[in-house]
Amino acid sequence: MKKIIFLFFLTALIYSGCKNDDTAVTPNPPAGEVEMASVGYDSLASLFGGSGSVSQTKNFSSGALNFTDRDSTRISFSYKGSSNANDTLFYVNDASNARVYTLKDASATDVYKTINITVPSVKVNAVFYYTMKARTSGGISPYLVIKDLKIYKK
Repeated sequence: MKKIIFLFFLTALIYSGCKNDDTAVTPNPPAGEVEMASVGYDSLASLFGGSGSVSQTKNFSSGALNFTDRDSTRISFSYKGSSNANDTLFYVNDASNARVYTLKDASATDVYKTINITVPSVKVNAVFYYTMKARTSGGISPYLVIKDLKIYKK
């Protein structure tokens, strides 16, 4: 009997680990938009637990992105995290540090929030970077997760 109960709990544990919280369907871009860069998933977290701050900067692996021929840029992604400071959580800039987009959220949570915003084009052909940041106080560990990040020129 103990073996049956053990197998039942083991099966339940394995099945619960197979849950996929990525239920969003990413539509094809509308006519006239060109996908320039994408990041399927990225995250950062404090390795030591407790309050504090963490950050990382990465370039888009697609090399230089040419936005000189379009008037606007659309950025879409989902994010969740733990950051209780009214700081910048995420931003995109080019190699000369011209800021394309900035996300501030004083109450990032464990529930994904979706961003879909159109901004004026920076009209450059350059390497682009994104920076993720999280900062907390009061013993809460900072973390930030982004998924389905896509940048289009339109």
